[in-house]
Amino acid sequence: MGTQLGAIDLGSNSLRCLVVDYLDGKLMYKTSGLWITRISEGISSSNFTARRSAVERTVGAMKEALKLFEAFRVEKDGMKVFATESLRAAGNGDSIKKMIEELCEVPIQVLSPSEEAHLSRKGALLGLKECDVVFDLGGGSLEVCGENFAYSFPLGAVRMTNRFDEDCEKIKEETKKALAEAQIKSKSLAGVGGTSSNLAMMAKGIANNEYHPSKIHGSKINLEYLTHTCRRLKALSLEERKSIVGLESGREDIIIAGICVIEALLGSLKHKEYTHSETDLLWAQCASIAEGYGMEVRGILL
Repeated sequence: MGTQLGAIDLGSNSLRCLVVDYLDGKLMYKTSGLWITRISEGISSSNFTARRSAVERTVGAMKEALKLFEAFRVEKDGMKVFATESLRAAGNGDSIKKMIEELCEVPIQVLSPSEEAHLSRKGALLGLKECDVVFDLGGGSLEVCGENFAYSFPLGAVRMTNRFDEDCEKIKEETKKALAEAQIKSKSLAGVGGTSSNLAMMAKGIANNEYHPSKIHGSKINLEYLTHTCRRLKALSLEERKSIVGLESGREDIIIAGICVIEALLGSLKHKEYTHSETDLLWAQCASIAEGYGMEVRGILL
């Protein structure tokens, strides 16, 4: 047994955690958790104030994540807690940050857009070697990062749903407009984030209670599948979508917007497919903890 490391991500749509074991230069997957918190409930084109109910959901999820860390013996000095657009855009983000810090007894790092993008790419490259650009589609924002650039766009699945509901044409138009200004070039593309993970789960027909990162890591997601899946889901009610194998409970109302953003991203970058990575910024944060103690990270074991 090696050194147990853990990271917790206070995202816009969910709170996620990861526990890995550092052993012989590699990070080995031990367990993970995800709770839909929708702390960015109400976010649209501008900043927002996190609602009390959303904060309560987040606090409850944090308590569950900390229980998981305790069960796997992750010590305080072996864990990182961070937030992204969820607290960057929240008008009451500072007070939420203080509340969560008191609960978990470690400082919370609110990542800048650039830091988030680079960590997402670092995490993806731990598990994939054949990509030069990585995108991370979350609830509040879309990050796109290459070796020499990092962009953050207000195109997250929750935000776009609040702005355009399920109007695919408007979502794609808004996405393409934002991406056109950046003029991103890439030879190969990898993707991380909840929408991408759910697309891989649905493609392989894997139920959520059967999740393991090795089952979907490296999956190829193409435009044809995205178009077909979007059309299929739009024909269903929110209640009917809950029965789709692989679609995470609590994501049925934002999945269409997430798919449309990815479709528009692929079109803008002139790619017909991308590679899904289950190693993301949570993995990157665990790697950073190890590196901070002088432990070299050469790869991962799923």
